[in-house]
Formats: sequence, structure tokens, C-alpha cells
Amino acid sequence: MDLFLRLVMKKSLSALIQFILLLSLFPIIATCNVASAQDSPSIYGRIIDAYTGLPLPNATIIIWDLNTLAPPKLGAGIYFTDENGEYNVTGSYVRERHTYYVFAYKGNFTKKPAEISYVPALRKNVYIEFREKNISFSLIPGAIIEILDPPYIVQSPNPETLRTTIKVIPKEKINVSYIDDYGDSSDVWWLRLSRNLVIIPANIPVTLETTVWFFTGDVRNPVDNEKFIIYNGSSPFLLPQGGIYSCSLSQNSLNAGIEFLRSKLFVEVSNKLDKAQDVGFVVFDERQLLRSTYKKIMESKVLLSNVKKPEDYLDVWTKLREAYGTLNFILTALENKRLIGMTNAVYLPAVMAAFSVTLAFFLFEKEKRKILCSIAIFTIYSVILYFSHPGAHIIIDENIKVFLGSAAISFGGVSLLVFGIPRVWKERSVEGKVLWRSAFTIIFSMGKRQIKRRKIRGFFTILSITILILAFTSLTSFGTVFGIVSEEVGKNAPSDGVIVKRMMNRTSLLFSPLGTSSQEAISKLIETLSKRIGIEKVAPRLKNLPSSTPIVRLINPKEGRAWLIYGILGIDPVNESYYTNLKDLVEGGYLKESSQGEILISRSVAGSLKAKIGDELILEVLGTHVSTSFTVKGLINDNKYMNLKDMDGTPFGPARILKDGSVRICNSTEVVVMTLNDAANLQELVNSQSPERPPQILVLSELVFQPKENVDINSMVQDLIFIFNYDVFISQNRRIIYYHIGSYLEMKGALELLIPLVMVGLNVGTVMLNSIYERRREIRTLSMIGLNPTHIGLIFVAEAIILGMVGGSLGYVVGLGFYRIMNLLGQNLMVREKLEWWWSAIGFALALTASVLSSLRPAALAVSTYTPSKIKRIKRSEEETKAREEEIFKVYQARELSMPVKVAFNEILFFISFCLDRLGDLKSGFIERIEKIEETPEIENVKGELVRRINFEYVISVSGQERRTKNSLVLIKSPDEDYYRVRLISEPAVPGLPESVIERTVDLVHKIVMDWTREKETIISGA
Repeated sequence: MDLFLRLVMKKSLSALIQFILLLSLFPIIATCNVASAQDSPSIYGRIIDAYTGLPLPNATIIIWDLNTLAPPKLGAGIYFTDENGEYNVTGSYVRERHTYYVFAYKGNFTKKPAEISYVPALRKNVYIEFREKNISFSLIPGAIIEILDPPYIVQSPNPETLRTTIKVIPKEKINVSYIDDYGDSSDVWWLRLSRNLVIIPANIPVTLETTVWFFTGDVRNPVDNEKFIIYNGSSPFLLPQGGIYSCSLSQNSLNAGIEFLRSKLFVEVSNKLDKAQDVGFVVFDERQLLRSTYKKIMESKVLLSNVKKPEDYLDVWTKLREAYGTLNFILTALENKRLIGMTNAVYLPAVMAAFSVTLAFFLFEKEKRKILCSIAIFTIYSVILYFSHPGAHIIIDENIKVFLGSAAISFGGVSLLVFGIPRVWKERSVEGKVLWRSAFTIIFSMGKRQIKRRKIRGFFTILSITILILAFTSLTSFGTVFGIVSEEVGKNAPSDGVIVKRMMNRTSLLFSPLGTSSQEAISKLIETLSKRIGIEKVAPRLKNLPSSTPIVRLINPKEGRAWLIYGILGIDPVNESYYTNLKDLVEGGYLKESSQGEILISRSVAGSLKAKIGDELILEVLGTHVSTSFTVKGLINDNKYMNLKDMDGTPFGPARILKDGSVRICNSTEVVVMTLNDAANLQELVNSQSPERPPQILVLSELVFQPKENVDINSMVQDLIFIFNYDVFISQNRRIIYYHIGSYLEMKGALELLIPLVMVGLNVGTVMLNSIYERRREIRTLSMIGLNPTHIGLIFVAEAIILGMVGGSLGYVVGLGFYRIMNLLGQNLMVREKLEWWWSAIGFALALTASVLSSLRPAALAVSTYTPSKIKRIKRSEEETKAREEEIFKVYQARELSMPVKVAFNEILFFISFCLDRLGDLKSGFIERIEKIEETPEIENVKGELVRRINFEYVISVSGQERRTKNSLVLIKSPDEDYYRVRLISEPAVPGLPESVIERTVDLVHKIVMDWTREKETIISGA
């Protein structure tokens, strides 16, 4: 017993000692723990009401680690404040040298409906070092606006948009920071907030500034944005704390679209139409379009006010898009007219110069009066051009120097051609031979005088031709038209159907997306097209935008091999089979619409990866953190793929950009094919990994479909182009027709023009017949003095040509003025104005054709009636003609001609030596030869000129007879010149030598002189 008691007491004493030791060590351990806790990094803070300063218990704190981007979860990124509004985050989630985003709010976003008490706030880029970080917030009371519908943007050719951000704009100053960007903003992504919720400050009036990004359909500027303000009716939003209000983004965006069309675009188009009409453009058709478009805008406004279900918004958008497309078409048409008018106005002064000289030659005989008159008429025509041709009006107002320069060059060129060249260039005269130019001058002079002799008859004939050209210019619709153009581009379509896309141009492989890869967006687009047009068997395609870098990498994990891919193609396996033969190219299994995670690759790629059908590959999207697994369903035949054609006749598949900037279709080793759903899911994975604008790896590139029965093709094409801004290819019976907006030549009124054309022809013909009967004695006299039948007939043709030239020039100018007068009177001529300069040439040619054709029969009658010979035309052989000319055209005296060369003073000896050598080479000729070559010493004449001569005789044998010319090559240097002029004096050895012998002599010397010009540098340098 005692022993037991002693043992117990001993153990108690030991325990007591241990307890005392532990008590003594506790402060040390506690101090170490506190020190350890203080040394580890932490984020702490306090959340209070910004207005009252009271703490906010149970407020939510969300912390994102930017180094890992791991989604926050409860206890690891998501925390709540205590009853004092405080929080303290420590442990493994807060790490040294990491950067964090810290959010604070009070509410419940996961609850339906969502609840909010205080607006979220954010502190960005919180960097943790070796100490704790105090991140406190002052929150303002908040309320929720729920966005019910998607936006519809009139400027977008797609009913679906890319992204929408909504910014809260307070009407009162708020001194604390808070999150004010919602929708598709990055803050919403970090908060994991629904995109249709907007949190606004409570009890403060606010408006919502909405920015919507969308595909424009323009390859050069594929994405644009539109902003509009959302009000609560006509007032700002004013909600109590925790309040919820619903707002239709479709209603507000369409209201903004109507206001944009009505108050901005419509006004802009109307103003440009007024300006175009003021400068002289005919815009009656455009005004009618404008009026009908305004009605559509007002109808859309009524439809929007009566919307009963969300689907009705799509109808309103479609009608507004039609109005928007029409207004843009009017703007483009006006710009096209302006461009055509300005570019052609630069050439019109040349036309006016030709017309001015024509009238001057008609009115006057003396050269000086012709020049002065042509200047005066050209000035008058230029003034008329300013007021009658809109292009001239614009270019004179905006850049008069260009017009004046064109006018000076044009008038100077025409004057030089008409007045200057005939003085310099003259035909070689032959005694006894009538030169054609002289004959024409006399014939046209006689025709002009005959018209002026019969002034009244000439006046009315010119008037009739003027009216004809006026009718052609202003009452016929021959001109360039801007609108829908159709052209055949191929005859190798794989099947019948329609393919729509948006291209940069016809030959480029670059394109603008039809929309995003979202399945909801594609379904909405197909629904819109089905409702508006009526389509079936729709095969959408998703492609990557052409890039110079790879898009994805295929990896075979079993073999450790990888392959770079430049093109991804997402298809609808069922409907795609209606249009292309892709299915026939696949070995193994083909894609199924219901299957997931399956791809097609080429046999070459499979060989490089050492993969076979059924193997699992990893698809890694380059530039992102996205990778997913796919099963190889089938292998594409490489050779057959390269020959696969699309519905528009181009090679099938996505494209890539090469290093030199060129674009080509991806070959089979650069493409991976998957289902439409898998392609959309792949883009969705990329979207989910990016807090801000995610890269668009896949977009909707084309739609292929077939129109339903009884669908009007013209209406369908018009809607596809004007509403959706598509390039349209329709293939039928293997023919491919391409429809797009462009310019084409419209020709209307040709049959109506026949009436004045026939009347003018009869009028001119009658005038010519009367002239023949009146001038019978004159014709006989002309025949007796030596005019042959051709000359006599040409007199009447020349008279008709003069009438046509004068009437044509006046008719074109009057026709331009007629456009302007009708425009001022507000009368619609229902024709296209002729802005191109070459219509003046066509009108001029029409006047000449009408008048000349009408004169041919009377001219032939004059020749046959009043000339003694009944033989209409005598044909002679060339030898007989030559013999007759030698008998008729003979030379009896010396001829002196200038040679086209000037010999420098220091080159004269070389020149003389060269000529003597060349003449000497012909001394021993048989048919032709040179005799009696003699060089005379240089002498100085009474004028102080230095004169050198080379005398020689040229002999030619013709039919056993020698014909000889005596020649002297004279070189003369004037005292004030440093070169010699060269002249040839040639005379017949026997008077009455045929002209042809003199001409051969001249040709010989001319050839020697030109050879010297070409070879003198070599001769002089060699010496």
C-alpha cells in the first residue's frame, strides 16, 4: 500500500514538473508562431459603405492570381467579410512575388434573380512582396439592370454581333471607384458575372453607353463598333438599392439604328443629292429611291413599336438593313458619278477644242480669223461646259489649275495639228500632178461655200443633225450604270446551288467573315435567310482567317511527333455532301453530324505523325492555352484534294498567307477538317480562356444553300447583296454566275433613236439631190476643166461631212445643256446622263455617219449623170500606171531640197570623206552608178557664207536606156552658225526626164546622209 502511494506521488510530481515546463515554454512558442504568421504574406482589408462609413459584413472578396489564372473557389480565391467588414487572406493562395486582382461587392450573382446590395469595385495589379497588403474598399449601394435581348446593329450585315460592352454613365459625381463596364468587358469575365447584368449605383441617375462590335463585311476594315445611349424612356435610370429593372437591348439598339438612319444617314444622302443636282448631275432615280427608303424607315419604326415577341426584332432589323443598304447604294452611286464626271472632264477640253476649230473653219476663210474665232468659240464652249457638265463644274471649283492645264494643252495640241503642221510638213510637189491634200482642201472649201451660199437650207440641215445628236446625248440611256452586275465566271460547278461570301475582290482569297463561329449566331443567320428569302439544305462553313503563321499543332502523344496546321475547316457533314465531293476523297470513315471529337487529316500528315484511323491526337491552338483531343476518323487523299473545286469554281478549302505576302489555298498537308459543332466548340474554348477580346480562330466564312421552289432569283440576289452585303455565286447546269455591285453599260433608247436618224438621213439626202440638180452646169464645168468623177463625187460627200461635223459638235454641247435645263425644271428624263468624254466622239461619229451615208447615193448620181464616161472605174496594172506616170510627170529644171542633217564645223572633213566614199562605192554599178565625182574647194560668197560642194552625176539604166541627173551636194555655213547646212541640187541631164529618176537621186543622197547620222560617232572616235 505504501509502495503504491509512493509510486502515485512520484508520477504526479513528474507530471506536475512537465506541466510547469510547458507553461514556461508557451510564451516562447506563441511568440514564434506569431512571428511566423507575421512573416508570411497576406491580403487583408476592410469593406465599408462609401456614404455612411459603416462596415459591410458578409461582403464577397474575389482574388485572382494572375500568375496562375486558376479560377477562384471558396477558400482559395473567394472569401467573405466578418461582422466588422474585415477580411484577412493568408496561406498558400497568397504567394510572394505574385500579382493579383482583388474584387469586392455585396450580393449574390448565382441566385435567380441575381441580388446586389453594393456595386463591385476592383483593385488591379496587387503585387505581393515580403509583407502583408492592405486592400480596403468603400462600396456604393447598387441596383441591377437586366438586359433581356441581344443588340441589332443596322450598320452590321449580320443579325449577330461580336461583343457588347455597356458602360455606366452617372449624372452626378461619385468620389469612389467602382466597376462601370459590363456586358463583354473583362471585369465581367473576372467576376464570372452574367453578361446580361449591369450593376449601377443606386439612387443616382445614370445612363448606359453601349458599344457594340460587329463584322463590317469590308476586308480592309473587317471589324467596327457602334455606340448608343440607353435611357429609361427619355430619362436616366434611377433605381433604389437592390432594385432590379429589365431593359431590352434589341429595342434600344434598333431605336438607335432608326435614329441614325433618319437623322444622320438620310440627311447626309439628301444633302449630297442636293449638291449633286446643283452641279448638274441627274439624280431623279436616286431621289425616288430616297423617298421609298424613308417610307421603309418609318414603317420600321411602327413595326418596332408593335413588337410582341423577340423574333419580331429580326424583321425590323431586316427592313432597316434594306434601307441602310439602299442609302449606301445611293451614296456609292453618287460617288461613282462624281468620279466618272471628274476624270472625264479632264479630257473634254480636247473635244471642245476640236469642235471649236471645226466651227472656226466653217465660219471663216482667212487663217487669222480662223485662229481668233477658234479661241473665242473654245472660251464660250468652256463656259458652257462649266454650267452643263457636272464633272467640269466640280473640277473647276476644286482644282481649276488641272482644268486650265488640260484646256491649254488640248487647245494648243489641236491648233498645232490643224494650223501648225500643214505649214511645216508639205507634200513633195510634182509638176502636172494634183496632190491629194491640195485636192481635199479645194473640195472641202467648195463644199463649205456651197452650204454658206444656201444659208437657210444649210441652217435647217445643220439644225436637224444637231437635234439628232441632242436626242442621242440627252434622250437615250447609253451610259455607265452603278448597280448589281452579273458575269459568268466558270463552267465547272460541282453541283447546283448558291454560295455566298464576302471577298476583297474576285481574284483574292482574302475574305471578311459572315459572322462568328457561335452555333446560336449561325442558327439565327440561317433562320433570317430562310424567313426573308426561302432557303434549304444550308451548309455553313467555319474557317480560320488566312495567316502566315500556323493556327494549330497536331500532336501524336504515342509517337512524340507533331505537325503544324495552317487551315481549319468546319463543315456540316450531311449538307456539305450536296455541294462538294469531299466525302469521296476520304478513306476510312467520314464525319457524322452527331459525332464529337473527330477529325479528317491527309494521308501524308498521318504518315508524318505515324497515326492511323482511330488514333487519338492532341490539337493545340497556338498562341493560347487551349488543347483538346480528337480522334482520326478518316484520311483525305492528297492528290484528289488538290483537284477539289468549290461552288464558285475556285479551289476548295481554307487559305494561307506566304512569306512574300501572296495568298494561296492550303494544300492537303496543311488542313484539318472537323464537324461544324467541334469547330464552334474549339472557338468557345478559346473564348473561355481569355478575359478580354479573344482571338477569332474560326469564323463563318461561307454559306452554301439551295433556294426553295418558286423563289425569285432576282429578288433573292438583291436581298443578299443589299441587306447582307454578300458576294453571290449561283451555279446552275455547271455554269457559275457571279453577282456583285459594280458598273455596267446600259443601252436604252436605240429603237427610239431610229426615228430622228431616218429623218436626218432623208433630210440630208434630199438636200444633196436638190444641190445636184441646181449645180448641173457647175458639175459639167468641173468635169471639163479636168476634175475626174471621184473629185466630183467627193465635193458632195465633203459637203455632207461638213454638215455632220458642224451639227455633231453643236448637238453634243446643246445636249449637255438640255440635261441641265431639264434638271432645273425638275423634269425626269428617265435616262442616264453621259458623263464620259467618249460619248462626244460617238455622237460626232453618229452625225458624220448619218450625213455621209445619206450623201453617197446623190454623189454617185452626180458622177454617173453629169460625167461623159459610162465606165465607173478603170483598173490598170501597176506597170501600166507607172509607165503612164513617167510619161505624164516629167522634170525640165533643177530641184533644190534640204537634207535633214546639220554638220558641225569640226566634223565637216569627216562628213565629206564619208560622202565621197559612199558615192565612190557606186562608181562600178551596172544598173545604177555614180560618175564624175568632184569635190570643190571651200569658198566664201558675198554673204560671208562658207560653201563646199560635191558634184556628181547619177546614172540609172531602165529598159536599156540610160537616164542621168546632174547633182551638187552643197554645204553652207553662215557666219553666225557653227555648223553646215546640207542641200541637194538635182537637175535632169536632158530636159523632160521622168520625175521618178529625180526622186531616186534624192532617196540615194538622203540614205547616205542618214547613214552618216547613225555612224558618225563611230567614224570620228575611230579616227
